Amino acid sequence: MPERVGELGGECFQFFARSPHGGSVKEASEEQIEEFKNELKKYKLENYYIHTPYFINLASKDNRIFYGSVNAIKEDLKRAEKLGAKFVVTHLGSAKDFKEVNPLSQDFRKEALPEKYRDSLITLAEKRGFSPEAFLRAVEGLKKIAENSEKIPLLIEISAGAGAVLGLNFQEIAYYLESVPALSGFCFDTAHAFASGYELRGKKGLEATFRDLEKSIGQEKLKLVHLNDSLGEFDSKIDRHAHLGEGKIGKDSFRNLVDYFYKENYNVDIILETPTAEGLLKDMELLKGFRSDFAE
Repeated sequence: MPERVGELGGECFQFFARSPHGGSVKEASEEQIEEFKNELKKYKLENYYIHTPYFINLASKDNRIFYGSVNAIKEDLKRAEKLGAKFVVTHLGSAKDFKEVNPLSQDFRKEALPEKYRDSLITLAEKRGFSPEAFLRAVEGLKKIAENSEKIPLLIEISAGAGAVLGLNFQEIAYYLESVPALSGFCFDTAHAFASGYELRGKKGLEATFRDLEKSIGQEKLKLVHLNDSLGEFDSKIDRHAHLGEGKIGKDSFRNLVDYFYKENYNVDIILETPTAEGLLKDMELLKGFRSDFAE
């Protein structure tokens, strides 16, 4: 991986430390870890991130899936420590097990949610057709992952919001981070945020989105950015990535974002998750050009 990233001209990277689709896990040997770290030095790569598998669901009522998800994230956190990765990035999963005609008909106590977030979370759950108990289930899972740790290098990624997928908006993510203080922060994905209803087109729209982020969560909690254009329309809840300038967000929006980060002193790595190797090179060239313009 370091060799591939280095040859592409990358300065940081993200990878799966196991098959993202599940199955048995083969641990890296000490020799492999040493070789990996030597390659990092060779290509001068200091910041790299692990993404958890696709099957994670901390909102599942099925204990096999729930505890399997908890254990998978714990395992990736251990791998991150061994490999020297900066953070582990995860989605929370889906509240589909909590879907019903009347979301509040379950034996659910509103008081179980913090007053600060209660109304917004209940409204969000009602709108999406599941019980707010799903939020509590996700927090239960996050607490089991954190256990008695003062700090764990785990980031929650914002979702595009398809179906009953959790992590749709800043208020919801702020609730998780406040409920489990050991969590390090969150990962902002431009395609997901755009699909979930956060405007990134035009300077006013982008600034409004980040002011909301800063107010709800805090600039210091934003630890990583996934930069992708979106094939899906604004607020479509469709999670389809495109190369920069080839989607609905548009090239100028990414220039504005780099500009905003410089003006507001954001110090954050950017990971591209765009579809093709050829297009990825163009995306990196574009971003490096934006950076050069604003750094001068």
